[in-house]
Amino acid sequence: MHYISPSSTQFIGQHIIYKAACASTNTVAAHYLDKQTLPEGAAIITDHQYQGRGQRGHAWYSEPNKNLTLSIILYPAFLVPQQSFELNIIAALAIQQTLSVYIPHELRIKWPNDIYYQDKKMGGILIENTLERGRFKISIIGIGLNINQLSFNLPSATSLSLICQRTFHLPQLLEQLWVSLERNYLQLQRQGIASLRAAYLHNMYWLHEVHTFQDTNHVFRGTIQGINAAGQLVVKHIDCAIKHYNVQELTFIA
Repeated sequence: MHYISPSSTQFIGQHIIYKAACASTNTVAAHYLDKQTLPEGAAIITDHQYQGRGQRGHAWYSEPNKNLTLSIILYPAFLVPQQSFELNIIAALAIQQTLSVYIPHELRIKWPNDIYYQDKKMGGILIENTLERGRFKISIIGIGLNINQLSFNLPSATSLSLICQRTFHLPQLLEQLWVSLERNYLQLQRQGIASLRAAYLHNMYWLHEVHTFQDTNHVFRGTIQGINAAGQLVVKHIDCAIKHYNVQELTFIA
């Protein structure tokens, strides 16, 4: 696939490193950054990511030449470590904003950073940060989106093409994603997280619905209330106890 830098962004996507195939774009980005400084917004793109990584160490399989698999390098020195989840918010929102042009209803962000249509996963984000002297130095935002893939080894996965019954031009979608991400990133830097956080919550999967979860102790019924400032999921148990969960501490059941 041929990708070019967009005329519609200031810095995101203006420097492109293309790999026809690679194990993981996040890993490639980290290797480049070990040797040199890349401009903010630099993007590593591949058409065949064969060892993609998701949350909790899960593999992310993507059929070659069908999907968007990329990493974007940011230098968010204006954030402190306690604000790390704000990067999840702007990235997940950028994907939701891009895809909602084609899927106006039932597209949701599953905490912390998966994209779901109805009850099926369309994509996910893996963010890896480097800190220096208590501040952010580097953030590598890895994104995998199912676009034109039509079959999956998991019944819980879907793609934009399956939902819309058409094939999409990957470079065009990618440019739309870059525009949304840059807009959100600049808004975070200049205006803070408040309205971005509200938009994230507005599009949150299972928000204010009674569902079944499993934590480290037991399976329980509860209701997602939102997220706190640290990005923990706030869940009200059926017995009215309110608990906060980190990413590895809670599983969505049904």
